[in-house]
Amino acid sequence: HNFKRPNLVGDLQKGERYINMDYMFFSSMQTASMLQVINISYDIACQWSKNLWTRMSAFPQQYHLDHNMKTIMFLVPKFHLPAHILSCQTTYSFNFIKGVRRTDGEAPERGWADINPIAMRQDNGAMVSQQTVSWIWKTRGVLDNMEYGLQDCEYT
Repeated sequence: HNFKRPNLVGDLQKGERYINMDYMFFSSMQTASMLQVINISYDIACQWSKNLWTRMSAFPQQYHLDHNMKTIMFLVPKFHLPAHILSCQTTYSFNFIKGVRRTDGEAPERGWADINPIAMRQDNGAMVSQQTVSWIWKTRGVLDNMEYGLQDCEYT
């Protein structure tokens, strides 16, 4: 499973600031009203998830997620987990979540393998970099997944 939700891939100006990640997450969740279970795989989910709902209150109402009516799990991908403290390794592990134990949670990271060399180049202007990244992702079918989201999937 290597789905990227619509609006959940963004160009970060410098590092993974919570405000950027929050915006991308809440933007993506605007189209997730039908989802009842949401498993979030993020290498710093243990930190980012703290006070997320408080930070949500700073966003306009249209970005608010009725999180009390959903089952939301914050998980750290298996490759990243050993670098975390023991309490994170147990609390945020895929291994202990019903239905996802064999999932490694690293799918969001795989899309960056082709992008990193381009992202690190200093000679490209912002527009050239965005066009190049878009081209690479489109050739891998990722943009199609993001554009159409899960519209074609059947929900049970």
